[in-house]
Amino acid sequence: MDLGRNFRMEVSVPDSVTAVEAVRFALVPPDGFESERNWFKPRYASAIFETDEVIFGYNMVDIRILLSACDLKVNIEYDFEMKAPSGSRGTCDDIGKFMKKCLPEDSLNTLDFKNAVHDQWNFKPYGELIYSYTSEEEGKKKTFEIYHVTKPNESFLAYLQRMQYCALWFIEGLSFTDTDDECWHYFILFEKVTTNGRVYYASMGYCSVYDFYAYPDGIRSRIGQFFIFPPFQRQGHGAKFLQSVLNALRCEPRILEITVEDPVNEFLKLRDFVDAKNCSGLPLFQPENLKGGFTNDMALEALKKLKIHGKQARRVYEILRLGCTNMFDKNEFKAYRLDVKRNIMKIYNVEPADLEGVQQNLDMNVKNSLIKKDRNERYKVLQEAFERLMQDYKPVVDRLKKMENLPPAIFIG
Repeated sequence: MDLGRNFRMEVSVPDSVTAVEAVRFALVPPDGFESERNWFKPRYASAIFETDEVIFGYNMVDIRILLSACDLKVNIEYDFEMKAPSGSRGTCDDIGKFMKKCLPEDSLNTLDFKNAVHDQWNFKPYGELIYSYTSEEEGKKKTFEIYHVTKPNESFLAYLQRMQYCALWFIEGLSFTDTDDECWHYFILFEKVTTNGRVYYASMGYCSVYDFYAYPDGIRSRIGQFFIFPPFQRQGHGAKFLQSVLNALRCEPRILEITVEDPVNEFLKLRDFVDAKNCSGLPLFQPENLKGGFTNDMALEALKKLKIHGKQARRVYEILRLGCTNMFDKNEFKAYRLDVKRNIMKIYNVEPADLEGVQQNLDMNVKNSLIKKDRNERYKVLQEAFERLMQDYKPVVDRLKKMENLPPAIFIG
């Protein structure tokens, strides 16, 4: 369908359609153009349909975004039913104009897309293979590979742009990386699929990392974006992918520490799980040491062995200590609760500039409330902050108990 066509017309009190319900995605493998689609929905549409995320003037809108599973070439089709015009005057949203916001420069019409789908047999992953793993799913053994791209060429940058256009629908507030900045490098997760003796590589997700200079000759690496397509989520791939990224970064001698830029809640829990699982293998993070409180030696061990920043090490300590605390022992749980609350007070007694990256679910309203003189109000705010942390920590503790297999952590030194 021609996206340049003008769909604006007069309507009466336009009906509206929720954008995330109107849009659906499908990944099309090289042998699956004629197959039944496995559709999945976006999470956000504000980057395309603005903050209200609605399409005005229609009774029905069905937007289908087709992606070639390997190289993520894009084709968009849609159908709609406008609200019939009558007395009052109004306008329908121009769907074509909105959708151009999410179209990469190399998007294809239907015929060219069909040809591109069949051409995917020739697609090869970019970068260097750094890790592979297998899993048993529905009685079938599947293979997955992770590649590291440090010197992107034009073909990869076009592929990355298509990936990021997809991620716009799933990561709120996502910003595209500056492809002219050589400090960015990328990790890509693929499924290696063998069918009828032929192999193709299905794109599953990506991770972008930015390297900051650290005087005199070091690097501080920051994870900027981490995305996995919904059909591959909740199968353990996120944790394996993140562990592989962290292992690769830890093996670089110049990298001093690894941080994350403004993590969303889902990624925060994933990071907590992977870091906690890794720290549970360190001597100072064993249960007999955790109940003695967090120490500078713990922070130093996490930094030296795993390149985990001190504030994240403290968060991991609280998660692991919760895991070995008897919740039914009043004195034991009270000791844990007071330890966490003392740290909350400590956080909000420092300067605001030092709060970056600390306890993401706390805010300056907590700080302002904690400095009030009213003792009851201070207790209430502290308790609410503590309970929010428990809501974050408990799912991580539960997941740790499942003994989920990850790629072995690489410890430094």
